[in-house]
Amino acid sequence: MNKTELKKAKIKAALTFLEQNYGAIPEAGGGSNFYLYLTHQGEEFSGQFSRRDFTVTFYDSTTLAGNGWTATERAHQQAAVALENEINQKLEAIVESIG
Repeated sequence: MNKTELKKAKIKAALTFLEQNYGAIPEAGGGSNFYLYLTHQGEEFSGQFSRRDFTVTFYDSTTLAGNGWTATERAHQQAAVALENEINQKLEAIVESIG
């Protein structure tokens, strides 16, 4: 398998994993990203999957600075961070297993 075929196989495996295990809905984005939408444990998350480094980033995982955030907003941000870390660890293992 050449480099291009290998990269395509990794992308396909990663997107299939996200769809089957998290119900993610990937949409082709600009450049090297896919936009992702998913619901996990009753909460909705949106973000992107990078074709370049095979990672997921959720928009809601951004650190909340300052005061005035509700407990619900803080809990949602913490859930986004935890889910992002969980998915990225699993994606790393999938990508490494392909080569």
